[in-house]
Amino acid sequence: MYCICSNKSLDDIVLAQKAKALPFEQAIDQYTGCNGGCGSCISEIYALFDREGILVPDSVAV
Repeated sequence: MYCICSNKSLDDIVLAQKAKALPFEQAIDQYTGCNGGCGSCISEIYALFDREGILVPDSVAV
């Protein structure tokens, strides 16, 4: 699966988050640039981050 708005694979997005973990909303903006996009992949990216143990809640500063 991939992010239609940024044309990036979800694997690439996960790798970027593993390299530099950011709070979720910031990661979506930084690694996809699609905060204003369609949003169809957001729940899948959230689940992937959670499964991979790389989810940083937005309320936690890094």
